[in-house]
Amino acid sequence: MYYMYDDLVKAIKEIGPKVFLGRPKECPSELDTFIVVDIPTRMRNLWAGNFDRMPFCYGTYTVFCKAKKDCTLNVGVQTDLVQKVLDKFPLSGEHIAATRPNVLMDGEDGYGYQATVITFTIRGK
Repeated sequence: MYYMYDDLVKAIKEIGPKVFLGRPKECPSELDTFIVVDIPTRMRNLWAGNFDRMPFCYGTYTVFCKAKKDCTLNVGVQTDLVQKVLDKFPLSGEHIAATRPNVLMDGEDGYGYQATVITFTIRGK
């Protein structure tokens, strides 16, 4: 699991926003955007055998952008950041390949941020 998370973080960290594994409970007020990496699904092997044989699962990047003062989507910033993440696909890390991104608008998160979820498939190498 560590190698999967490591590859997923490395793939997008140069985009700019801070990257977290799991949604932070508190965010500094100056943090306008951030990305959360998660692997919220069960892993299975594409071949019979041990775990190290080509695991397959799904992952998510959740892109958070501080909402406007009226709690509406900051369309330009959110769109640009989501596009930068999508431009990284297909991802190819040392241990995984991630493909087939799908975008889901998630709305306001209750903490002043708008969220967009990018789901994708992960295949181990």
